[in-house]
Amino acid sequence: MKKLILYVYLSTACFWGLNGSISAQQVSREIAISAYIYNFAKNIQWQNEDSINEFHFLIIGQDENILHELITLSKTKTIRNKPIRVTSATTLSDINNVQLVFATKGNEENLVNLFDRIEGKNILMVSDNYQNKQIVMINFIDSKEGNLLFEINKANIINQHLGIMQDMILLGGTEIDVAELYREGQQSLRTLQKHTENLENNLAQLKNSISAITKEVEINKDSLNRQTRKIREQQRILDNQSLLLNQREKELGIKIQQISEQRRVFDQQSEKLRALSADVNEGSQLLLRQREEIESQEYQIKNQTDILKTQSSTIHRQRNLMYLLAIITILVVFLVLTIYYAFKNKQKHNRELKQKVNERTYELSLLNEQLRVELDERLLAQEEIKILNQTLEERVAERTAQLASINKELESFSYSISHDLRAPLRAIFGFSQILTNRHRASLNEEGQQYMNYIVQASVRMEHLINDLLDYSRLGRKSIDIYPVSLNKIIDNIYSDFKQKLENVGATFFVDKEIPEIYGNESLLQQIFTNLIDNAVIYRRKDEPLEIKINYDQDAKGITLKISDNGIGIPEEYWDKIFNIFQRLHSEDEYPGTGIGLATVRKSVSMLNGTIWVESVVNRGTTFFIHLPKSKI
Repeated sequence: MKKLILYVYLSTACFWGLNGSISAQQVSREIAISAYIYNFAKNIQWQNEDSINEFHFLIIGQDENILHELITLSKTKTIRNKPIRVTSATTLSDINNVQLVFATKGNEENLVNLFDRIEGKNILMVSDNYQNKQIVMINFIDSKEGNLLFEINKANIINQHLGIMQDMILLGGTEIDVAELYREGQQSLRTLQKHTENLENNLAQLKNSISAITKEVEINKDSLNRQTRKIREQQRILDNQSLLLNQREKELGIKIQQISEQRRVFDQQSEKLRALSADVNEGSQLLLRQREEIESQEYQIKNQTDILKTQSSTIHRQRNLMYLLAIITILVVFLVLTIYYAFKNKQKHNRELKQKVNERTYELSLLNEQLRVELDERLLAQEEIKILNQTLEERVAERTAQLASINKELESFSYSISHDLRAPLRAIFGFSQILTNRHRASLNEEGQQYMNYIVQASVRMEHLINDLLDYSRLGRKSIDIYPVSLNKIIDNIYSDFKQKLENVGATFFVDKEIPEIYGNESLLQQIFTNLIDNAVIYRRKDEPLEIKINYDQDAKGITLKISDNGIGIPEEYWDKIFNIFQRLHSEDEYPGTGIGLATVRKSVSMLNGTIWVESVVNRGTTFFIHLPKSKI
């Protein structure tokens, strides 16, 4: 790049010729820089300067001395009879209505971002002692002797669509320099192509790995669902067993209640038996007293016959009472035997009930043990699932980190193309124009042909770099999905291609009833632009070009069909044409970079769609694009 930047030493007297023969070393540095900037602006032509009312100089930085000198100069000077307005800022926030930007010392780290913001726009950038010569336009430098010099990169100035007047002091390179830069550019392009292919292969491997992980997750989900169903079945069995256990407990409670009732009856009968026993004892005592009276009466019978007659009825009653006491005694004995028999039966029944309770308790303990084992297994399974999910999360995090690393490499790759490759290309193109404009008459026919080759190669390389940048940036930026009218997009594209289609005598047919879909207007415009441009490039020379766009639809989405009657594509290349740098024809036959269809496929993929092709050689080609109707 150092061969592109040629140092130009001008004394301050050259720019202050109107004010006398004062040398640059006799004034302060800020006065000299202000004078230089003013003279640079006088010898630069802006595209829009006829429509502006003033020239706006923006100072980026905090150099108050230079700012003061430029403001003082703007009060007395004009450029082509238009006033100069000078402002300052610490960052470049707004570039509208700015013609010249000056970056003071201390802004070296921000100069790359500053260049990116104004690149390609109608703005001149002046920097102060910046070391990277690739992105400077006009750069001040301080010599070892203390002189203020400046260097100019004409290629970058031309790229800003700025015109350079003849009074601007510039020097050009030699033909050998241009040829060497061209070879370096070609070598850099081949290296970047290989790097792009490696990145594409790594990305494809990473996608395959993510797909395998996704399948593994689906398998684990199926296993988890089966285990969940098994656990639910075990829970249902457990609920049934719990219901049966509750029923058995109710039956046991009823039996315990019956036993309690029998015990209460037994206690009542025992109380009655104790009462009867007391009555028997009283009867026995009465019987003894009556026997004593009988003995006394028998003794008195002998002496008192009359008394015996009167008391005969009393004796008869007492005899009946004795019979009654005998019957009561028999009944008491029978009752005692009955109670004893009932007590034995109760003990037997209690033993049987206790045995049944023990058996049921043993069965329930076995059932509880079985349930505990099964629960230890719904827990082990849960732990395994937890470990598996953690492993999957770690693997997904690892893959995410790999994707981030690849994206970072792609960003570095884009920056390399944008700056390291474009800079020598601009130099080649700029010096080629200089040689063509100034020395074309001195070149023989072969030299002029070589010069034309250099210009054509520079243009092709510029197109290739732009296509590579668009392709690399496509997968790294987020997109918004919203309802889009395809007919409106196609109408806008037709307006852009109308002149080109009329020049080749082409007819263009579009179905006016294409439904609205969820998509992205920028991506869809890029898709249709590439496909229609390919139809124009690969048309047949012996047949007027016909381009048709129609569609089919189903419940899930819309299938667009973009057809032409061009040269066609052999079937063995139907899949290969979507790969980057894949071309079927030489540059002399059909111009192109081999990136357009790869960009189309990537754009369709970002819209959650699919693309395929059907073609017949010398009959035409149809591209099919299936896009969803609704937002996914």
